[in-house]
Amino acid sequence: MTAGATTAPIIRSDTLPELRRILEKLPALRQYFGDVLQVDLVLDACCVQGELRWRVGARRNPAARTNLHEAMVSGVVIAFAPSFLESEIQKYIPEIAEDEDVPVDRVKEEWKQFKVLIRFFDLVRTKEPENCVDPKDVDYIHVLEKKVRED
Repeated sequence: MTAGATTAPIIRSDTLPELRRILEKLPALRQYFGDVLQVDLVLDACCVQGELRWRVGARRNPAARTNLHEAMVSGVVIAFAPSFLESEIQKYIPEIAEDEDVPVDRVKEEWKQFKVLIRFFDLVRTKEPENCVDPKDVDYIHVLEKKVRED
């Protein structure tokens, strides 16, 4: 590492939403900052359960965030899910609470805080997607296809 080099981020992730708004209002600044990366991500129940389990179980600092949560809050990741994900997570809340030895209300509160970062899609299936390996993934594939059509 050279003298004066730093490993600190050039732009803090918590400032990205405001930077994105500024770049939308003042596009001339893009020549200096470039585009701010943004990725669409379809979340499945396993991913969300993992997030909740960490939040109520392993996390020691209530302000700490996973990389996924940090990316979602910063606007780098735009999270999507089929609307049935909400009922799927509700179904597993008692199990998560028992496994992590916390009250059910604690898991419900963490889910309430996390789900506001997800854009839910109601789906109407018109056809089965091609090349679908796992039938349980069909709704997630439909969310992705619907999102792509809207862009």
